[in-house]
Amino acid sequence: WSLGQPTSFLEAAVRDARTAVGASPPALWLGTLAYLIAVEQIGKTLCLRKAPHGPASGDKASFLAACNDFGDSAHSEPDHRRLYDVRCALAHKFGLTGNNQQFVYTRSDTAPLLDATTTPGKTRVNLVALWKYVDDMVAGIRVLHALATSRS
Repeated sequence: WSLGQPTSFLEAAVRDARTAVGASPPALWLGTLAYLIAVEQIGKTLCLRKAPHGPASGDKASFLAACNDFGDSAHSEPDHRRLYDVRCALAHKFGLTGNNQQFVYTRSDTAPLLDATTTPGKTRVNLVALWKYVDDMVAGIRVLHALATSRS
């Protein structure tokens, strides 16, 4: 990317999120929020041909549609809803609470994306896994786009 060159919202959002979390010192809150906003924007602008819906409208519906259509299938609808709650907590309450939940943020290469079982009333959110979840979503979208482009 260079100044003055056109770029998509997705490229800009992911680039800026990676820049924020990779800075010294890292801007974890800002970068993580950018990643989650990218998920929402994916749901507002993209959908699979086989999906029974077009791009979603509304923040929550858009976020959930992106997770369902493009997210790692190892994560379920309750995980998607919890991730949306994390997005809202970061955007509106600086990340501490959301939808009557408390969030504890960790950075681990091995911990799961979400863990609501370790501490009652609290959900552990692994930022490294969250960033990977979104990066993998974007990579999958790129593969789908390349396949569709090569067939046309």
